[in-house]
Amino acid sequence: MVPANSLIALSVSQSEQGMAYGLQQSANSLGNTLGPLIGAGLASLIGLKAVFPATAALFILAGVAVVKLLPDLSNGETPVDPADSSHHGA
Repeated sequence: MVPANSLIALSVSQSEQGMAYGLQQSANSLGNTLGPLIGAGLASLIGLKAVFPATAALFILAGVAVVKLLPDLSNGETPVDPADSSHHGA
C-alpha cells in the first residue's frame, strides 16, 4: 500500500489527491472482498490446481500494465507538480 500512496503523491495534484486516495482504497477493498470469492468460484469450476496458473497470468498482466501505464519517476521529476492546485481546473 505504501508504494501506491507514494505514486499517488508524486503523480496527482494536491487538489485531487483526496479523490485519488479514496479511489485507490476503494479498489483495494473491492479486491480484498471479491478476490477470495472469485478464487473459490474458480476452484470449484476448474479445480484448485488450475487457479494458481490463472492467478500467475493475472499478476503478469498487472505487471505489464504497471510498466506500460505508470510514468517513469526514476529521473526524480514528477509528472505533476503536487503543489499546483490549478491542475485540472481546480
